[in-house]
Amino acid sequence: MTSTNPFSDQAVPSLEWLRDEIASRYGIAHQRRMDMVSACNMAGRWFDLPLAMIPANAAFLRKRFKSFHHVHGDVSKRRVGNVRSLLLAAMREAGLSTKLAPYQSKLSSAWQKLYDLISDDYRRASLSRFMRYCSRNDIAPDAVCDAVASSYLEALETESLIRHPRTNHQTVCRVRGSSPRAPPIISRA
Repeated sequence: MTSTNPFSDQAVPSLEWLRDEIASRYGIAHQRRMDMVSACNMAGRWFDLPLAMIPANAAFLRKRFKSFHHVHGDVSKRRVGNVRSLLLAAMREAGLSTKLAPYQSKLSSAWQKLYDLISDDYRRASLSRFMRYCSRNDIAPDAVCDAVASSYLEALETESLIRHPRTNHQTVCRVRGSSPRAPPIISRA
């Protein structure tokens, strides 16, 4: 995981390393692998930086994407979203993102039962990522406390490319309290 950037943290791999690592993983379906390689290359073009100078770090990439407008790259908003998603998938594949579960991952049975009890679509969408995080990290619904909420925020900030991780965290903390029938999600321990 060496980097040719003398100003970067040598412990954080670059997008160049990530691209090469993904390209060499033949266990990934060919098209998926090439899509992730292309996303790394596209980020370098859009940010006008060599891949060796771009850390494969969600916080850094989120900040760069925040100031990047799809018009600058002469692409659609959807293409930018796809590149963000593919970069995150590549980081997960390379083991750089381990706490947050992919959107398609299954909920544990305890979390699935709670998810099924939520009838409001907004609440379901708001809590889904948190429930997957807890399922991935073997956190039972009755073990959720402020420390779990804090670790979730930390994971959002370090491992996700969502635009506003703190807003997402606040929504999770807030959305449960608006209905007496909502299952308890965040409680004080």
